[in-house]
Parts: sequence; structure tokens; C-alpha cells
Amino acid sequence: MRKFFAGVAGFVLGVALGYCLILAGWVLYMNVFDVFDREGAMTMGFAFTFGPIGALVAGIFGAIWFARRAGRKPRDVAP
Repeated sequence: MRKFFAGVAGFVLGVALGYCLILAGWVLYMNVFDVFDREGAMTMGFAFTFGPIGALVAGIFGAIWFARRAGRKPRDVAP
């Protein structure tokens, strides 16, 4: 049960961070390379297509990573 809840928490955290990182990367790219997006079509494409796809991938990786970390036993500490 502990691994399940850790996986859910990892998925939620991965989705949130993945989406924010993709959009922040797009905004940074637009500012660095002086991209002109008057009507906002490219930004909407990233916000509603690439953002959710990347967030889903990041959420899956986050869930796997958190669940594996929750399943580990603590190491014995030498005195």
C-alpha cells in the first residue's frame, strides 16, 4: 500500500513539474531566439499538446521512481 501511495504522489508531482518545465522551456526558447508569436498559435500548441504529453511522460517516470524508492528497505547504519 505504501508503494501505491508513493507512486500516486510521484505521478502527481511528475505531472505538475513536467508541465511547468515544458512551458518554462518554451518561454525561455522564445525569449532567447526572439521568436515572434503574434496570434499565440505556437504557444497554444505547446500549452495544449506538447505540455500534456510531456507531463504524462514525466508523471509516469515520477510514479515509477517514487514507488521504487518507497519499496527499498533502509540501510543498516554502522555504529
